[in-house]
Amino acid sequence: MLPNRLMSEYFSTWRLNAFACVLGGVLILAGIGFCVRQILNTDGWPLGSDIAVYLHAASAVGNDQSPYSQAPGLDPYPYPPLFAEFINLITKVLGTGKGMLVWALSGLALLVASVAIMARAFSPKLPIGVVLLLGGIFTISHIARNETFHGQVKFGFLGGSRRGSLAARSQHRRRVSLVFCYRY
Repeated sequence: MLPNRLMSEYFSTWRLNAFACVLGGVLILAGIGFCVRQILNTDGWPLGSDIAVYLHAASAVGNDQSPYSQAPGLDPYPYPPLFAEFINLITKVLGTGKGMLVWALSGLALLVASVAIMARAFSPKLPIGVVLLLGGIFTISHIARNETFHGQVKFGFLGGSRRGSLAARSQHRRRVSLVFCYRY
């Protein structure tokens, strides 16, 4: 039987962690809601965003053309052709509208996953409540909403680089090369 002091510290820590989990979950859901609302309230989305560039490259790849052929009014396509192949697959399976919404919201999932990797994989490990709370705070931030609206893949790069540094620390050379090939 634990002394009363230790039991009270355990339960206060447990309650604080549970509260942080709930608050983090609410913030993550609010961030997703803000992003969906911003996307749905923008007439003509994804036109005028970076996703339009990705869609053009994906349709070019689907038509056996170069993804780097530039459409008038769009920025040049900056990523490897495999990226356009992946977007082409998503839009073929889900349709253009749903596929791009899933693509945009997956950026938020990658953000939370990157925060979890950074907070839990290195010493000292943060409790899961703190990880969810940090993920929620980052998810409702303006930069996360802006990157999600434009369909940027920076949060995926962040997670990939963290996984690469973990693999490098554990001396798994093949894993390191695969992660950094994905990243670059």
